[in-house]
Amino acid sequence: VIVLDPLELMPNGTLDYVTSYNRLLAIVRYVSNNEKKLGLQAVVLDGLDSLLKMCEYVMRYEDLKVDPDVQIKDQWQWTRRNRRYTTVVMLLKRLNCDRFFTTHFKEQKSYKGGTLTAVGEVPDWEKQTPGMMFQKIQMRRVKVDDTVMFEALVEKAKGALHLEGKTFKVAEVV
Repeated sequence: VIVLDPLELMPNGTLDYVTSYNRLLAIVRYVSNNEKKLGLQAVVLDGLDSLLKMCEYVMRYEDLKVDPDVQIKDQWQWTRRNRRYTTVVMLLKRLNCDRFFTTHFKEQKSYKGGTLTAVGEVPDWEKQTPGMMFQKIQMRRVKVDDTVMFEALVEKAKGALHLEGKTFKVAEVV
């Protein structure tokens, strides 16, 4: 198992998003071009939500030359962020080894009675990501009394429709 962390810090201790993205892209290109020589069994990209945010900051710094806190009103600018994100995902997706992508949930909020409240959760990734994936599996942690179970719910399985909607126990701790 080899863990590669592309994050680069600036001298003041903040993340250098542009260098970090360029490093990530270089790693992905290297892995893509040398898959057989490396003898890859699997590649895991942990954090599609973090990748999306990184691509957003790179778009702001590199393409738009604006402060990262400025609100972007031109919706066409978001295609620049999405193109960077999609490049990384598609390069990894075309590998012949097993590929795993993880993300976290983001709260969906709505105004009710003048108050902003959470109304649910959705995966935090670019909206076209589910269409790019072959499977979508939600990992859940379920605690009952003194037992903790980790379950995998198959939400999508291209080419294996019989798996959709099934739940599998991954681990159990008593």
